[in-house]
Amino acid sequence: VSPPGNGAPPQNCEKFTRFVKRRSHPADLLTDMRYTILALGDTNYDKFCYMGKLLDGRFSDLGATSFYPIGCADEGTGLEDVVDPWRDGLMPALELAMSSSGEAKAGAAKGDKVAKSEAPAVDGAAAARTASALGPLGVSRGVKPLATAAAAVLKAANGAGGADVKLHSAAPGHNMYAVEFGGESKGVPAVADGATLSAAVTSARYLTAGGAGAERRVVHLEVEPEATDGPFTYRVGDAIGLACTNDPADLDSLLAALGRAHQSPTFSPDAPITLTYAATGAPADPLLPPPFTARRVLSTLVDLSAPLKPGLLRALASYTADPTERAALEFLSAKKGPGRDAFVAFVADQALHLAELLECFPSCAPTLGCLAAALPPLTARFYSLTSCPATSPDKVSVAFSVVEWDAAGVGRQGLCTSQLEALVAPALAGAGAGSNVAGMPPLSLTLKPATDFTVPTDLARPVIMIGPGTGVAPFMGFIDARRAQYAAVGGKPADAAPMRLYFGCRHEAQDWLYREEMEAAVADGTLDALRTAFSRDGPSKVYVQHRLAEDAAELATLITEGGCVFVCGDGMHMAKDVHAALVDLLAPTCGGSKVLAEDFLRTMRENERYVQDIWS
Repeated sequence: VSPPGNGAPPQNCEKFTRFVKRRSHPADLLTDMRYTILALGDTNYDKFCYMGKLLDGRFSDLGATSFYPIGCADEGTGLEDVVDPWRDGLMPALELAMSSSGEAKAGAAKGDKVAKSEAPAVDGAAAARTASALGPLGVSRGVKPLATAAAAVLKAANGAGGADVKLHSAAPGHNMYAVEFGGESKGVPAVADGATLSAAVTSARYLTAGGAGAERRVVHLEVEPEATDGPFTYRVGDAIGLACTNDPADLDSLLAALGRAHQSPTFSPDAPITLTYAATGAPADPLLPPPFTARRVLSTLVDLSAPLKPGLLRALASYTADPTERAALEFLSAKKGPGRDAFVAFVADQALHLAELLECFPSCAPTLGCLAAALPPLTARFYSLTSCPATSPDKVSVAFSVVEWDAAGVGRQGLCTSQLEALVAPALAGAGAGSNVAGMPPLSLTLKPATDFTVPTDLARPVIMIGPGTGVAPFMGFIDARRAQYAAVGGKPADAAPMRLYFGCRHEAQDWLYREEMEAAVADGTLDALRTAFSRDGPSKVYVQHRLAEDAAELATLITEGGCVFVCGDGMHMAKDVHAALVDLLAPTCGGSKVLAEDFLRTMRENERYVQDIWS
């Protein structure tokens, strides 16, 4: 179970959660049930794996028996650290629980039992030292082959790839499907998401100085969603998910690899696919609405640039004909030791794409069924809305950073943001804000409604907004909404509570996003205080948490008088530092106790007065 935010149930689990939480259930309701739970969460939120723990507790309260301990995986540190060993031990525990003696031996399944993996037949380290192949993609992108990228590790790895190496389990489901090309797809076709909307791009502009040539670029994008069943509506604080497709070069390379894997006269990237379950031959439902083809699977269904996991490499080894290449892939799927170190140097540090990896191992020919089942889905990228329905009812806008980074000498780009920047390049080059962009292809988006992250309607309640970088995006909508609230009552009331914004960035002149809008809000009285922190402009780095500390006494008063605190942005560092600053400034009002200050903030969360919208 994976909550979408700070302890909220997944959308497809809301009714079930309400049912399980009912206190009217008899204590023996689930006496005959055996269960286990894998809970996913993020320690950047205080309710870590809350939903999994809630269900575990309620199942137990209602008489159910756990046959295998709950797993709590942390996205902030890496899900696989918990997921992989939990998954390795699951099948032995499940088999034990389902056996005739399972009841008597159930306790034995609660240890850290891990299924042993088969060891490679060829010395993997020796195989890796000879792995110097690169394909056209790797050459053009500056990828280093395995023998070069992990040279230091491999030099010291003599005899480290033998029979005693423990490997990650192969990615689950990689051999689940069999695929036939041509003919009519069987099963029930997948249904397109009815919430998906087409949206016309109406304007785009850079919020950062330097235009397209700047190293750090943030784009303001405005779109007009189509009206479907009635007019389009949204709330302040909502987010939209923008769909993207895989890189065409990666797609072409993988389609060529599929041609090698499916040496069939009926193979064609655009031929209809029939899926069956390999073990039984029973038809499987198509994974996409028609047309269900290899090209569509690899362009829109699975993520070809997602970080590669050791379990996937272990699965790919089983599709590799050359024994030396197979041994090298198995070596890279080692759980620890030189194989793990080589995986980090070659795969993780270079942010290797699947297509680049397969080019390095030419005899590896995974089937379409393998890729469809083993690769992560290509999901929409979500961005907070900067707009407000009171001032922009038909159009919505977002701000996104164009993601680029150096991965051990390999230039990488964020898949969605690079596509969006390229798509709106005509508007960015000449039109700018407010322009109508004719002829530009529409975007596909989904609306994600806000629950607690929205501007309060009570004008007597102080609002404190903390959003450095693009984390300020939703607060521009908050400001517009508060301005509209004042207009609705004939102007700002004399007793209106203050609205304060804390914003930070590296350089005032280069990346102060929405500067004109912020200063206008101060000038017209919508914002009572604008506090900025430019971390690279002074002799020492200054961040938003430092401004909070400077305003500690005033903020403590506002918060204890019923104020709301909203935090948006980086969850790995900023949100933790801001939380620590809030604890420090509230401690004097809690008898000097940081423990009581934490309790105070916890109560604020429960009352939706301390709300975070953060990402790792």
